[in-house]
Amino acid sequence: MKELQKQKIYNYKNTLYALVKMVEDRDTYTGGHSLRVAKYSKLIAQNLNLDEETCENIYEAGILHDIGKIAIPDNVLLKPGSLNDLEYTLIQEHVNLGVKMLSKVPMFKELAKFIDGHHERLDGSGYPKGLKGEQIALESQIMAISDAFDAMTTSRIYKARKSIPEALNELESLSGKHYSEDVTKSAIAVLKDIIIDNNISQLPTTQIEKERFSYFYKDQTTQSYNSNYLDLVLRQNSYDEKYKYLYIISIHNLNQVNITYGWEQGSEFLKDFYQKLKNIFSEYNIFRVFSDDFIILSDVELNIDREVIQSCISKKEISFDIQTYDIVKEKIDSIQSIDILQ
Repeated sequence: MKELQKQKIYNYKNTLYALVKMVEDRDTYTGGHSLRVAKYSKLIAQNLNLDEETCENIYEAGILHDIGKIAIPDNVLLKPGSLNDLEYTLIQEHVNLGVKMLSKVPMFKELAKFIDGHHERLDGSGYPKGLKGEQIALESQIMAISDAFDAMTTSRIYKARKSIPEALNELESLSGKHYSEDVTKSAIAVLKDIIIDNNISQLPTTQIEKERFSYFYKDQTTQSYNSNYLDLVLRQNSYDEKYKYLYIISIHNLNQVNITYGWEQGSEFLKDFYQKLKNIFSEYNIFRVFSDDFIILSDVELNIDREVIQSCISKKEISFDIQTYDIVKEKIDSIQSIDILQ
């Protein structure tokens, strides 16, 4: 009977851990996040001299804390950039969804209570219930500060990661506001010497991840990258320099093509022009911005031949010009900064 019970527990855990793995496989950022939060939470719990069983429960809750994201729509969960208000409201639902899921499994009911409060804050500014002070379980407070620390020290595509001292300074500034003083003190003590993998990033690496990015960052007409992706790449480049030069190939008189041949022909011209550029500059990312401009980013200076670009133009009405910018010298860190230069 005991062996059967052990087997059931083993199966329950493996099923839920498999679901966590599914979440992490869906979302590049989430990959490894749950395990890191579990690890940090257990270290903090041990520093607070909590008993061994509680420390283990906190560790398991840390692994499962984002399991509710399995039910969040792809267009919200996989969005690499900042969320709008509606999307943020939807992502907040992962707490309620996770608690509901785990509460149905008797052995995880206690863990569900910890997970329920991992986004609550002492001053009531958290979610989903807006709990305050002692209304938030100690275990939840521990997971909350671990979750925040991992978010701060992990690169997102639209912001730089903080160093460990920077992250801990921010946590300390929130002591008594978002996190209890005791939990903050223990977090600082155990996390100051943590070694973090600096290669953790939200950028796509596999072909599948690149295709997921295309949902958000591909221009629908040409299938080149769009201005949203350029903006995020430039922001990341401002703190993790990979590109030094930016080239703008500006197309002129496209409206005349639309008037003379129709909008469909204008779109076909843009598609054809992009494909030819892609063949020539196959090693570089190409972006369509400001409707009629194409931008190439490069880590080395390129000698772009006007005659070669001219050979890509299939309509006599079209003319073009090429502008070259030194990204560092011109302090180009967003698409707005390009707009100002033009």
